[in-house]
Amino acid sequence: MASVRAAGRTIWNQRKRIVLVLTPVILSPLLIKVQTAAASCAYAVLIISIYWMAEVFPMAVTALLPVLLFPLLGIMHSSRVSANYMKDIIMTMIGAFFVADALAYWDLHRRFALKILLYTASSPRWLMFGLMATTSFLAMWMSNSVVTAMMVPLTIAILKEIDTKRKETKHSGMENGAVIVERTEEGIEIKEYNSVHDYDKSTEEVEALRKSRDSDPTGDEAFTRLSKGMVLCVAYAANIGGTATLYGTSSNIVMTGQLESLYGYEAVIDFGTWFLYAFPNQLIILLFAWFVLQWRFLDLRGILKNCRCGFSTCCSKTTKKESDAQLVIREQYEAMGSMSWAEVVVLIHFVVLSLLWLSYSPRFIPGWASIFDHGYVTATTATIAVVVSLCLFPAKRPAFLKCGNGSATHIIQGR
Repeated sequence: MASVRAAGRTIWNQRKRIVLVLTPVILSPLLIKVQTAAASCAYAVLIISIYWMAEVFPMAVTALLPVLLFPLLGIMHSSRVSANYMKDIIMTMIGAFFVADALAYWDLHRRFALKILLYTASSPRWLMFGLMATTSFLAMWMSNSVVTAMMVPLTIAILKEIDTKRKETKHSGMENGAVIVERTEEGIEIKEYNSVHDYDKSTEEVEALRKSRDSDPTGDEAFTRLSKGMVLCVAYAANIGGTATLYGTSSNIVMTGQLESLYGYEAVIDFGTWFLYAFPNQLIILLFAWFVLQWRFLDLRGILKNCRCGFSTCCSKTTKKESDAQLVIREQYEAMGSMSWAEVVVLIHFVVLSLLWLSYSPRFIPGWASIFDHGYVTATTATIAVVVSLCLFPAKRPAFLKCGNGSATHIIQGR
């Protein structure tokens, strides 16, 4: 009797997953035996109705299932289905926002940023390049404002740590004493003083020491310029990154919508075509902006002068200030720990969605959309499929055959 109760409890806890899997299987004869558009429509409507009653997905996600099922089953064109909600391209953008929100909610975007900065923060100019490259990449897939809001606090934290270490180094170097090498009548003599002010101010050594201190590139004025450059580079890179993909910024979507309204669906620019055209331009503009910001805030003439000895020598040179930046980034990255189950799931879906967008309908080779009837499936179909898939995965790694009860928190429902 106890075993029967346990089995019943397990079935009840897994009821949503059972309904999810068995419903399409039980209704499949409609597609196999009756191969008509009406039968396909009945198949999709019955699945949506049963999922709605069983609450397999959140209600809002279930309401999006027609956008996925009708084009896949050849019932209605994706653009015509989406028109009952909004424009097809806007529906794609909404789905992209779902995926971007999952990236932000599970802190995967921050992990991306810190990992890239770990490899690029060896010097101020490469730290700037790392910030710009990271911000630009994230802005290709997420809102520019969201990316900037995430990257600016990270940049400020790095700058604060550099400033703290800079002041500690300067204080200890000028007040904890000095060692002067002096030539006397008896020969070379080494003298140690508690402070440089205890030594004759007219001597060449102390004057050189003072000049070295005053021209220190880690001085207050230079650090202020560095800080301005680092913060501005994030804002510029976010705007530049938004131009690389069709869904990177809302103005791209508006332009595509206008093309569809004026010239029809055939004139719409797909994701792959936009990316092939805009991504190289983005790289060129990003490198140009990096060059200009170095010239304005990091004394580019000094950088070029130091690099005359060779690129590898120049780029391998590391100072105390530079190692402090890497230390801050490494501490923040290690504090995040290893990748969680949710992060891995979101990363896989993000990669899959990117590949689906790129290979949807490239003009030089047939894309995956050619498998279906012409015009039925669009990028919106792929986007909604990924969103629905994200709603199926639990936020925590499921145990073997014990995935928890039906009310477990899911990846895209984790709030």
